[in-house]
Amino acid sequence: MTTTKTHTAEHPGPITLDARLASGAITVTVEDRTHAVITIATADNDGTSANAVNAARINDSGTKIAVGVDTAGGGSGGVVIQSGGVQRNMFNTGGGVMIAGNNYGVISTGNGSVVIGGGAVVIGGSPIFIEAKLPVGSSLLAETTDARVETTGSLDRAQVRTMSGHIRIDAVTTPDLHTMSGHIDIRALYGDGRAETMSGRITVVAAVECALRARSMSGDIEISGARVDLDASTMSGRLRTR
Repeated sequence: MTTTKTHTAEHPGPITLDARLASGAITVTVEDRTHAVITIATADNDGTSANAVNAARINDSGTKIAVGVDTAGGGSGGVVIQSGGVQRNMFNTGGGVMIAGNNYGVISTGNGSVVIGGGAVVIGGSPIFIEAKLPVGSSLLAETTDARVETTGSLDRAQVRTMSGHIRIDAVTTPDLHTMSGHIDIRALYGDGRAETMSGRITVVAAVECALRARSMSGDIEISGARVDLDASTMSGRLRTR
């Protein structure tokens, strides 16, 4: 990774990380350490993604660190286009290409570029990553478009919102997870929580007796492990408990 921005927490102890990223990935590791360390990175030396990393906002208020990256890098569908001298974000919605709030359908030239009305050319860069190492007892707030969110170690609270990015939580006490078309995976649930997706699947392993609200329109819901007071529904997917 050749363009990075790193921040070490000003105060020791657990924090709440509030991370906002369009495309790429947010990865969080909770471990035995005194200070949180946040790194924003891309493989590019210059261009759209490198500029976004350099311009990223980091606000440390003591118990909360807010990280914001304004411009989408490359990766699973998020790029930036130049059209008529104006830069706009473009995302693959699964059913088309969304540009500046308008859906243009699936557009492909086969050579890595996108042309709309002769005037829009893709100028996106490499994926952008937010990598965080947090002390035990920390929590996560995350909001993405199609960036995936992955955690290792046990979080106190996880509130995650994505459009199509997958959410994979290693262990958490209080989850509040929502995605439109991404999958939700909780490997160890230690308290009451909520998981909702429109078309993705939901997989949860309960580590202790707890309560869970799970909703999916067309994805499967699978719950296993300890006893769960389950409030679950899926329109066309399968509901399995074991």
